[in-house]
Amino acid sequence: MKIKIREQSGTDASRGFDYQMAVAIDYLLSNIDCDAIVVLETIEDFAIYYNFHEQNEELEVYQVKTKGGGLYDKNALFEDHALGKIVLSDIYANSKAKTLNIICNANFKGKRTECLDKFYFCDKFDENELQRVKENVSEFLKSKNKEMPNLDTYVGKLVYIRSSLPFSSTESRYIETLTGKTNDVIYHCVGDDCDSINPRTILSALKLIFEKKRIHKFKTSEVDEDEAIDKKGIKTIDIKKLINDAKQRCGLTKREILNHAHRIFTPRECIDIESYYSEFVSCRRNLTDEVYPKALKTVRESYKTIASECSTTEDAVRRTTEKCLHILSYYPKPIVQLIVIVVAYDWSGEEI
Repeated sequence: MKIKIREQSGTDASRGFDYQMAVAIDYLLSNIDCDAIVVLETIEDFAIYYNFHEQNEELEVYQVKTKGGGLYDKNALFEDHALGKIVLSDIYANSKAKTLNIICNANFKGKRTECLDKFYFCDKFDENELQRVKENVSEFLKSKNKEMPNLDTYVGKLVYIRSSLPFSSTESRYIETLTGKTNDVIYHCVGDDCDSINPRTILSALKLIFEKKRIHKFKTSEVDEDEAIDKKGIKTIDIKKLINDAKQRCGLTKREILNHAHRIFTPRECIDIESYYSEFVSCRRNLTDEVYPKALKTVRESYKTIASECSTTEDAVRRTTEKCLHILSYYPKPIVQLIVIVVAYDWSGEEI
């Protein structure tokens, strides 16, 4: 089936990653267990296909708004024809959308003291307000020379959603939230093995994929849905593949590290090592602190010298630990032991 695509003049490769794309990633991460596909800047800011080409296929359309402070209100909806634009997007998509979503970083200003976070317009607007919605949509559609459809169906699809992502003029706040959510998804997908996967690495790879998809421009005003998904779509299975690939390439898993520890150190030491493991992971993931990389370099240099004098890797690990305890006195012994294990064994768990 062909769909008419939205105006592409706003698709600018130079603008970089922004809140709109952050929200799209957020929705893709939230649907990790679904057969979901986010399609960028083809049907509105983004659209989500669920179970594409299946009998239970669904489509949701999203238009992203931002507000520097305060609440989002009705006037803002009407002033820039937000509702008309998203209805037109559904018309372009053969009116197949299940919901037409206005998503914003701020709550919506309702009647008097109401502060709304998610609602269907037909549930929260009175008859006069709904009539104003229809008139505003009609005005916009006429400006686009569109034949006037029955607006009741489209108005019934309109939803307002307050985004869970904090907004700022820089990326820092929402990227921090997305990093945490990416980490949750990693753990959900691979369990304890996630400890050796840096969520920032996965998120950076996702951002790159989104940017590459976003800058593609269609040369025609209509495209097949399959082509739209191929050129502008990112799937939940793409995220799972990123995570699985990272798992294959990254260092030892928690299970492997602790297995080595139980083989090398005493039971009492292993209890301490397990209790310090989460702190060790925090040290390893802290990208703003150079302490761990320097410690890793120190351990590598010591291990290389000591290993050449030892008959077994276990003995080299124990001797390297004793030496580095004095050099890395700012780390507790269990963390030093964990660093030495990471240095002593390669990414597949074999000795080096």
